[in-house]
Amino acid sequence: MRATGQRGDGSGLSVSAVPTAALGRRQNGLGLTRREWAQVNELSHTPASGDDRSAPRGVPRSRCDLTIRTIGVLALVLWTAAAASFGQTDEEPAGVAEADEAVEASARAEDRAGQQIEEQIDVRAERPPLDDLAAFATVVDVPRHEGRALDLGDLLRRVPGARIHDYGGLGRFATVSLRGSTAEQVTVLVDGVPQNRALGGPVDLSPIPLGHLERVTVFRGLAPAAAGLSGIGGLIDIRTREPDDVPTARFDLSAGSLSTQRFAASWNAKPARGPALLLTAELFASDGDFTYLDTNSTPLVSTDDARKTRVNNDVTTRHVLARARGDELTHGRLELSARVLDRDRGIPGVDGLAAQAARLEEGRGDVQLTWMPRIGGKWDTLSLTVDGLVRRDELRDPLGEVGIGVQDQTTDVRGGGLATLGRLVLADHRLLARVELRHERVRVEDRALTLADRGGASRSTASLTVEDLFSMGRVSFAPAARLERREDRFTAVSAGRLPPPTDDVSETRLTGKLGLAVALGGSWTLRGSAGRFHRAPGLMELFGDRGTIAGNPRLTPERGLNAELGVSGSLVFAREWHADVELVAFGSRVEDMILWWPRGGSTVVPSNLDKARLVGLEAWLRIQGPGRLAIEASATVQDTEDISGGFPDGQPLPGRPEREGFVGVHWLPRGWDLRWELTYVGENPTDRFDTPALRLPARVLHDARIGCIVHQSARGELELGLEALNVFDRETRDVARFPLPGRMLFLELAWRLGGER
Repeated sequence: MRATGQRGDGSGLSVSAVPTAALGRRQNGLGLTRREWAQVNELSHTPASGDDRSAPRGVPRSRCDLTIRTIGVLALVLWTAAAASFGQTDEEPAGVAEADEAVEASARAEDRAGQQIEEQIDVRAERPPLDDLAAFATVVDVPRHEGRALDLGDLLRRVPGARIHDYGGLGRFATVSLRGSTAEQVTVLVDGVPQNRALGGPVDLSPIPLGHLERVTVFRGLAPAAAGLSGIGGLIDIRTREPDDVPTARFDLSAGSLSTQRFAASWNAKPARGPALLLTAELFASDGDFTYLDTNSTPLVSTDDARKTRVNNDVTTRHVLARARGDELTHGRLELSARVLDRDRGIPGVDGLAAQAARLEEGRGDVQLTWMPRIGGKWDTLSLTVDGLVRRDELRDPLGEVGIGVQDQTTDVRGGGLATLGRLVLADHRLLARVELRHERVRVEDRALTLADRGGASRSTASLTVEDLFSMGRVSFAPAARLERREDRFTAVSAGRLPPPTDDVSETRLTGKLGLAVALGGSWTLRGSAGRFHRAPGLMELFGDRGTIAGNPRLTPERGLNAELGVSGSLVFAREWHADVELVAFGSRVEDMILWWPRGGSTVVPSNLDKARLVGLEAWLRIQGPGRLAIEASATVQDTEDISGGFPDGQPLPGRPEREGFVGVHWLPRGWDLRWELTYVGENPTDRFDTPALRLPARVLHDARIGCIVHQSARGELELGLEALNVFDRETRDVARFPLPGRMLFLELAWRLGGER
């Protein structure tokens, strides 16, 4: 990955690199050539998927069928029109060639101006050209961090507006929220497939291995239309590594504090005849037995505090990813991927309520097939994706330490989906249509109860998303809309001997947004978007899990308005220095926001907050200098307010610090890899009344790494690294006052064979 302004593989071209003249007369919405569109067309290659096959009980079948059949007919029309275009020529509409020539000339000029900039960077805070015209997104190049003793959550700390909620340290449950959202509001995609289950709850980032990933794109505001406009609190698009035509192999080993061990291996091959293949595997294990200050659940009283060792905090994770890609199969490109996860971990409990025996075993498997046919004429992109998933969680709490009494609970999730996405160029307009069907069902059994069958639930969704991208002079517009139909069905308990926990639910919602981009001259661009959003409560939020979550069937969907406006650009100065700058203002007004509140012990219950307001400002800066030196900094200032009335009116929302920041320095002298990173999280309110004595104090954490290539040859290279996390051994706590580890040291070894280095 190269700095903005260098062409490289094409992915470094942003709207700021398009000259004003070309932007004013482009015909395909952004002035990119077909080859460049294909290079940056990542979301369209593997779109999120869905399925919906039946109408739930209590809902007139004709009404449900009408919605789903209508969306199905639109999908059929989309594919029929595309099929008719397969034989057409690949000529571009009038005016596109002129815009392409202007873009090519501009890129060549930027290449000459940026020849001195050789530093390969980790993060690009630029607009992905195809994914969303107006979005502010940060792209993390994960291979630059391969072999490090980090989780995905650790990498996302550098993203402006990102707040990582850590429940116990490396390898433990961790979630992310963006711009003051809840973690449940953030949509997470892996190769285009949503990881947010219909069961509800936030996506756990910890079991997603870095060694399997190619890049992560974080859309910090409204989600792009190519992802279905889902994700009212932003969207994280995770892309796993793709099979390469060049045979390669890699082995990573790290070991260090808290008896932590990680081993990862990957193998890539391309037979003379047949698809390209990729196989990666990772094993992670840690005892997690760090010392911490136990406040005995009385943070206002210090006389009963004592230092203890964290127990039942161990974790073992096994993860395998297999991918195959055929470029000349079935008249197009065919991709098949499968992932398997097996994890066993202890549940240590919260501060003052340690759990000695509670454990959770997780097993997950998913498969995905994507077909991208060869097309021509006015069609730019067409793809079809199907996916399926199987998941089983087994919670064992023989002493009743983390929930409501003793538990021996098994939760089974089955589901699958289908999605099709197409982009069509018509004169000055670039049209997008995405049809998505999805179905999931959940079944719960608790063998600790007399009536073990706890019933279950299913959710079916069908959605249609459309977008029109067009330009008027220097201004480009991207209006988009999403129509969604949702059906929730709840099954009876113990084969009908007890009624369902709540009534069936069905609803149809229409949401949308408007985005724009204005070329200000040079490399500077003004971008913004505004839209309406909604999120239905998860099935677990509605009926609970009889464990740590108590259900609330009276929950209503979250809804509100979201907006962002900002400017970005780049500067080249002193011949060898390059700077990228971004400044963004954002805000949202949320109604019926779903928040979790303690309900005694370690049990929580969700409830709707009538109204809330969130506003903030993000700043991001990257400086690249001579000698392969890169400096990166980001800062977020936000103000949240409960405006629902009553006693907490005017108070900040819990779990949302006013200030956050990140500073990183990365230097790559010949044969060495030197890093220093600082993360700042300001004071954090923990209760609805913002009691000063209960706030989590501000924290500053320092991480450092030194790496050296100790052997290099034509066949491969060997790198040795030493990494320190929380260098100054600061004692910290995070969400729900979970204690976090102090200083940790890791020795890292990486062996790479074949390919470019």
